[in-house]
Amino acid sequence: MNDRVKTAALFAVADAYIKRGKTLQYDQLSMDRVAVVSARRQWFMPPEAATEQHYVFMDCSSWCFALFYQTFGYMLESCLTWHMIDVVKPRVFYHEYTHGESEEELSALRRKVRAVLSPGDVVVFQQESGFGHALLYVNEKYYLNCSQRGVFNGYDYKARRNVFTENGGIYREETRFLFEEPAAGDAEVLPDLALRALGRNCLFSPKVRRFAVLRPLELVGDPLPSALARLGDAEGLVCSVTSAYPEGKTCPLGEDPGYVLSVTNASNETRTAEIRMEGAGGRGGRGGPVERRVILPGESIQVPVPFEGAAAVAGDCIEDSKEDGILENTVYPYIVRRPKITVSGLPVWVPKVYVGRARSAGAAGMDGAADATGTAGVVGMDGAPAVFAGSTPAAFAGSSSAAFADFSGFAERQLHSLFSLHDGASGDVLVRVQEKEDDLAAPGLYGGYGVISPELSEGDERCSRVTYFSEAQLVPGDLIIAADDALCTKCYGGIYDGKCFRGATEFEGEEMELTGEELAVWLDSLPGRFVFTVLRP
Repeated sequence: MNDRVKTAALFAVADAYIKRGKTLQYDQLSMDRVAVVSARRQWFMPPEAATEQHYVFMDCSSWCFALFYQTFGYMLESCLTWHMIDVVKPRVFYHEYTHGESEEELSALRRKVRAVLSPGDVVVFQQESGFGHALLYVNEKYYLNCSQRGVFNGYDYKARRNVFTENGGIYREETRFLFEEPAAGDAEVLPDLALRALGRNCLFSPKVRRFAVLRPLELVGDPLPSALARLGDAEGLVCSVTSAYPEGKTCPLGEDPGYVLSVTNASNETRTAEIRMEGAGGRGGRGGPVERRVILPGESIQVPVPFEGAAAVAGDCIEDSKEDGILENTVYPYIVRRPKITVSGLPVWVPKVYVGRARSAGAAGMDGAADATGTAGVVGMDGAPAVFAGSTPAAFAGSSSAAFADFSGFAERQLHSLFSLHDGASGDVLVRVQEKEDDLAAPGLYGGYGVISPELSEGDERCSRVTYFSEAQLVPGDLIIAADDALCTKCYGGIYDGKCFRGATEFEGEEMELTGEELAVWLDSLPGRFVFTVLRP
């Protein structure tokens, strides 16, 4: 396949990331205090993984890695800027400054770089401070990059909150700013913070120590069918799949996970979307009917995804469900078998939905909360405070403050059973032990600045840890516990009844009731604690 098509496919994938808007955020060093890179930095995720229910977080180098992986299935030799400059092949240009260059030498260097640059090149530089950046060269007019653009993005540990930008993390910038720092006239059209960010991207800044032009397009194979679909019938279509059970919220065994496909026509022309679905919970291989939908420019359609698993459930038995093909895996935490969906040849990423205990007749209407039979027989609830031995979330609302008196000891025991303590040069850290079916914890709903997730170093989905925590992931009866130290002696927390959180929000704090925005702020603060988790008895 010729280079023109390869380059066009690469830019089509880049454009697909841009169209995700706010759901693709820049993040580099947050959510994991001891790792070199963020625990939520995802460099294998396709554009369609960024949805309102599942934010995708990348930085400059992981985005460049994702571009080539999603376009060609090609993995760059590194996804870290300070390594890319030395190991990504081929390196077609390299310069290291002496900072004694004359103006004539700098002018000649600019001419050489301009002559070398070709569409699809990756440009990487490193400053004297160690700060670096990677970007995708498009043409002499502009380049693309994943950037903070002068504004902090990520998790602010001092304020204990996420900082997101409305436009997302991918920006299109003028190529001239690679060769010259912003001038006074640029201030009339660009905000001050953007100017400072563009100034840092100048390859000829006195702060830059070295830079390189990388050309992996010379080594890649043909574009993947998914990338070619973006150039063909799927051009301009923005697709996503959401669920009635967002990440971390468990779906009762045998119930419809409520997948919905959304397709938006972001082009200026009317499009016909050819939708193929294989329903959730199916064995696979059967295919599905083809539905053709005409979508006007700017129009969005929503299509429910059929669920094929309900009839196959034999009682409430997980083992039977494994045999019937309802589950995607055979090791806890269990996942509903995801549907296979394509839109005009473009495979659409589908989020995981975890399987919870089967809904019993006594628990009907409780949206996955504890059974009406109580928690006395649930493994791990021995010694739980009296307030948690009630039958329904409604029972907790009338509990006295005295019932929460022994919560700290219960929380400490639970945290010790869920996390193992390790010491290191940077201080004590906690690691989530292997998730088990009887450990009470809701899949993936854990974290904190003292918790590391080594599984995420591969950038895939093997680790269940969520990257963004909100009320949408909770179910009535969830117990939220946190601690401010590695030994988990400074514990606090409480219970969520479906609308209200009741408990202590700080160590030795008074019992409080939080709803709405107050609850949202507190939940957003939990990754800023040493450790937190959600129990779902």
